[in-house]
Amino acid sequence: MAATVTLEPTGRSCWDEPVSILVSGLAPEQPVTLRTSLRDEMGALFRAHGHYCADAGGELDLTRAPALGGSFAGLEPMGLLWALEAEKPYLRLVKRDVETPFTLELEVLDGHQPAGGRLLGRAVHERHFLAPGVQREPVRAGRLRASLFLPPEPGPCPRIVDLSGAGSGLMEYRASLLAGKGFAVMVLAYYNYEDLPKDIEHLHLEYFEEAVNYSEPVLEVSGCQAPPLTLPGQAAFFSPLEMAAKVTFEPAGRSRWDEPLRIVVHSLTPEQPVTLRVSLRDEMGALFRAHAHYCADASGELDLTRTPALGGSFEGLEPMGLLWALKGEKPWFRLTKRDVQTPFVVELEVLDGHEREGGRLLGRAVHERHFLAPGVQREPVRAGRVRATLFLPPGAGPFPGIIDLFGSGGGLCEYRASLLAGHGFAVLALAYFRFEDLPETLSDVDLEYFEEAVDFMLQHPKVKGPSVGLLGFSKGGDLCLSMASFLKGITATVVINSCMANSMAPLRYKDMTIPDFGSDLGKLTTSESGLVYPMNIWNNPLEEPYRQSLIPLEKAQGPFLFIVGMDDHSWKSEFYAHAASKRLQAHGKDKPQIICYPGTGHCIDPPYFPPSIASVHAVVGLTLFYGGEPKAHSRAQVDAWQQIQTFFHKHLNGKQSIKSSNL
Repeated sequence: MAATVTLEPTGRSCWDEPVSILVSGLAPEQPVTLRTSLRDEMGALFRAHGHYCADAGGELDLTRAPALGGSFAGLEPMGLLWALEAEKPYLRLVKRDVETPFTLELEVLDGHQPAGGRLLGRAVHERHFLAPGVQREPVRAGRLRASLFLPPEPGPCPRIVDLSGAGSGLMEYRASLLAGKGFAVMVLAYYNYEDLPKDIEHLHLEYFEEAVNYSEPVLEVSGCQAPPLTLPGQAAFFSPLEMAAKVTFEPAGRSRWDEPLRIVVHSLTPEQPVTLRVSLRDEMGALFRAHAHYCADASGELDLTRTPALGGSFEGLEPMGLLWALKGEKPWFRLTKRDVQTPFVVELEVLDGHEREGGRLLGRAVHERHFLAPGVQREPVRAGRVRATLFLPPGAGPFPGIIDLFGSGGGLCEYRASLLAGHGFAVLALAYFRFEDLPETLSDVDLEYFEEAVDFMLQHPKVKGPSVGLLGFSKGGDLCLSMASFLKGITATVVINSCMANSMAPLRYKDMTIPDFGSDLGKLTTSESGLVYPMNIWNNPLEEPYRQSLIPLEKAQGPFLFIVGMDDHSWKSEFYAHAASKRLQAHGKDKPQIICYPGTGHCIDPPYFPPSIASVHAVVGLTLFYGGEPKAHSRAQVDAWQQIQTFFHKHLNGKQSIKSSNL
């Protein structure tokens, strides 16, 4: 690019601190437009722009150069932030998740045209809401629903209780920023949040008194030992509600989403009947819940690795059942992770008896399930046309590289890549439509875009060459097969419930075009409950005139692993996998590895995600039936995750397979 953009502080800053923007490498007095954009957690786009002229030295310093027009005018060094406006009228920019930054993109465009001229330069900057060292602690003590933010200083720290207004909920962004200034801040929800009242008809001051008097050992550990805030006439110090049962997790406190979690309940009476209920909310605020009935053993202990569930959301010995059986309050709402930099906060409650609505609360615990293992780095990638995120394991590297593609929902899905990076791989989560400036629809696919992604990985100093692996699900799977067949530098390919022919949109590569095998929407069927069954709409790529859509797999240089759900109702994955095997062997190639999982549907995720038997498709807006029996599907996800890692370690790292599929 012709221009260089420098932001100080470099790379990242706190939201409430000024940032200096400098553009160099321009022509003397060159007219340019600076445009900033960011997306909030809901995907809403906010933009601002300002028109400027460089100085006589070809430099543009926003602390000295006034804006000549645009979203604002005059000397406003931070105008490109405070002038941000949403595409949707009157949509307010707020920070819902303070553990992730706003990623600000700044573009330098030639001239002062309203639509923007030629792109001269680009930079990305992260604006954070947690200063380095600030700790965030969820608070679920007695009735309190809050978050506590602790500064990094040893203290003593002045303490603040922070309340929002009539919208209530739990708004943390002000408290998180104040903690960076040396305050211990509790941000308190008082209605319209979790199990608090949904409206503001009745308020009890005793609830706020509990917040004022709240004390946790973490305050003492941090050194924040300033006297508690007091109310007039206060005589006693509030102690959180004592619970009859104690819940322990192993690992304690936090764990990765894809690792098993041991749950033990202590201090029950011998053979006491109890119900365990788990809940979590995703980034959109949707609530997911599961419950199971158990009986303690003769010593009053309940260990989920040894005790079967007697009913509820599942039955039998299922140590992780309370996670994989989670269901959304909204029907057919799928649990996915949109922001891997924050954990899912899992709340577990122990209730007395086996009553349908839950008995007396005996115990409660909170556990964080993370998507970034300690030391894993997340790097946004905006290189040429490539829109992606790179996840790097801890250490100097280089690491075996994988490119990860999802299916026809589009967007940028990072959760699988982030978890794989915790197992020693450098993984590029690659978007190819419905993300930022990529095409909105899957109407035409250019394989050269994916070639750019392969080149990016092979040129990265922390990626081990001379080749990379590919991992694709559904439509992303047949794209991986096309990449392996036509592009250089690919050693190993894993596809999950995919087709061996090009689907959904024509595929272009240089002067070649592979048509898709098409579909007949007239064959779509719908159940009485409104579930849509798409399996029969697809034309058979092995029959004329659709054979031109077949991917020439025999041109690939490396091995294949096909992961197949035998109850896939999206399309005939098992048929496609075996057809691919026949084609490879007919051309003298090695037989690919095919692992078929009974009772398993289309959407095979990493371990412990609730099986998506049916859910609303992100693009078509219909509730599609994907298939699968929950318990069998859940077990398949655990096994497939291990098989994928074993395959890539063998073919990218030279490590021999040490485990065969158990299913």
